[in-house]
Amino acid sequence: MGAWVGLVPALLVVLYAGWCGNLLGGVTAAGSTTALAVLLLMVAALPGPWRDPLRLGRLWRLAPLGLWVAVAASAWLSPVPRAGLEAVVLLPAYLLLPGAVARCWEGDAARRLGARGMAAAVALLAAWALVAERGEAASRFASDDVMGAAAAVGGRPAAPGLGVTLAPLGHHTLLAVWLATLLPLALLPLRERNAWRWLGAGAGALGIAAVLAGGSLAGGAALAGEALAVACWLASRRPAAGPPALLRGKVGAAIALAAVALLLAASQLPRMARIASRKDVSSLARAVYLRAGWQGWRERPWLGWGPGSVPWTAAWFIVPRPGINPWGEAVGELHSLPVQLAYEIGTLGLLTALATGGAFLARRWPERRTAADPGLLAAGCLGLAGAGAAWLGTAAIAVAALPLALAAAAGAALAGGRPDGETTSPPAPARWSGMASFYALLAAAALLAPEVARWHYDRAVAAGQAGRQPAVRSELAAAVRNDPELPLYRLRLALAQNGGAASPDAAGLAWRAARDARGIGLLWLVAGILGHARGEPWAPSAFEQSCVLDPLSPFPPFYLMASASDAAAAPQLGARALLAEPRLTAATFWEGREPLFRQALEVVRRWPGVDAGWKLALLRAAPAPADRHGAVVRLELIVDAGAYTQASTLHLFRRRPWPARWQLIRLRQSVAALVRLPPAFSLRSTRSAPVAPGGCSGG
Repeated sequence: MGAWVGLVPALLVVLYAGWCGNLLGGVTAAGSTTALAVLLLMVAALPGPWRDPLRLGRLWRLAPLGLWVAVAASAWLSPVPRAGLEAVVLLPAYLLLPGAVARCWEGDAARRLGARGMAAAVALLAAWALVAERGEAASRFASDDVMGAAAAVGGRPAAPGLGVTLAPLGHHTLLAVWLATLLPLALLPLRERNAWRWLGAGAGALGIAAVLAGGSLAGGAALAGEALAVACWLASRRPAAGPPALLRGKVGAAIALAAVALLLAASQLPRMARIASRKDVSSLARAVYLRAGWQGWRERPWLGWGPGSVPWTAAWFIVPRPGINPWGEAVGELHSLPVQLAYEIGTLGLLTALATGGAFLARRWPERRTAADPGLLAAGCLGLAGAGAAWLGTAAIAVAALPLALAAAAGAALAGGRPDGETTSPPAPARWSGMASFYALLAAAALLAPEVARWHYDRAVAAGQAGRQPAVRSELAAAVRNDPELPLYRLRLALAQNGGAASPDAAGLAWRAARDARGIGLLWLVAGILGHARGEPWAPSAFEQSCVLDPLSPFPPFYLMASASDAAAAPQLGARALLAEPRLTAATFWEGREPLFRQALEVVRRWPGVDAGWKLALLRAAPAPADRHGAVVRLELIVDAGAYTQASTLHLFRRRPWPARWQLIRLRQSVAALVRLPPAFSLRSTRSAPVAPGGCSGG
């Protein structure tokens, strides 16, 4: 192979991070199919040894196989097996990918070209991020009033400080993890004695600036640790060899790296102070997710709930905090990879993953003495260590750009650690090529139908935006046929078939979607609303499930009360709905049911843990029967509207968001206009205990 093959890993990381493997591009049909095809083609075209693809040695080479077995067994026993299909099918590809990357960097010329390409890739993505961040900051400054007004119109409130984006990966934490993984490789051109060293210096400066601009605590800590580790290594080297100028250069480099580490650490001091004073909203929200992960692991400690199960099941264990977690929140990950692995694949899966990573680094240590490229070996291992630190602050492993960057760093360590006498590998045996091609074909066949369904779904989104409803229904029906176990397609088909009138098909589709997803409150709510319109006997149980899974939402308790207004629990449910949405005091449902309205207000007055001033303001704003007249508006259920990166579809199903507004509860406009209170459940002064899951029975 020619030296130009050394550019392939850099091209891969740019393609994935810039489009087909990032948070937003990776969910489109074109992006997902491209990422899948490129990954399988890479593994098939550059096959490595199947018996020991990570060169772990005879003792530990079974660790990757044990990891796949644990993942497959967890998926088999999962209550939501469809969620883990991609993980089971593609895990072998990601375990084989480092060997393919290593084959790209076999010769000196290929490694040199590959290092330059990686520096250019990091510089390009970091510069893109800095430009995008500047534009987003200006946009946020200019549109603060507009966004505040939009948040007050039906739907869920946004939690401040969450969902900040930073292109190109779609979120500042994702970019920081990506940079912490690849920045050590991007600095390798600094070793050259020509103009290419400035490319390495520029990549390093831009990468550090991008992490500082994003403000990611995990990414900043990872980069600081990497810089400090290299500084300590340079400072500890014996000064006996080499000319004085070279020694002075090493000392200067050590001092510079130590200064960079201190700069990165100092940049996080304000954030650490906010966290220590419990004023950092992001860290408080993360504490909720981590607690949910712990509770979920305790329920199924050995094999977990299945790979990919967090978005579909985490709500069973999340106890949201008012003012921190908005109602309708889509939790796609637990924000810490070890916690998420323990939740999804259990203790056995976590231990095999740690054993695989630990054995890989341990096996690379002895190779440093005979390595063909010790610098490349060290950079790859440093990138893996930095990634391990950064992954403590995120668990977005479904964003393919991140595991691909991890495989690139591992491939660099394999290529650099190859002994001098083996700088050029012999052609792969025919059996390796045959097995790699067979696996690629098998994986493509297993994921063909889901990918076809994704194409139909994207075409349905486009048709919906163009107002072509017959095309929407036909495309969604095709998506359901190709991927019947993904709940999103049935949900969207139910909403498309509803068409403003109750449809038995729509109610049944929504009910099936909610049961397939198991733990997503939004799906149970939609099923309950459609079933309630049809008089289905299961509608109250759907509302109860939605209320338990999303206890801060106003819709489930209101509909439960409306479905059994004479039940003993009706006042309690009405009070809960009013606390979640004060504008429901203007609901036309109360007309002719004034005693029930007054009972609900009395329950609000006695509700513990809610600010007394807020209660008094609500009681004063409560309308008299004579005030309920005039024009009628509707309280909307908003799906995927607002910030694109906060869309529930994106995080729960890794599919393209599709904004929709569903007009539901009738309100008297004149009465609703007088209610200017925020929901009590959106105030941090409200205690979480009174709104914890429970108390959702409509009986």
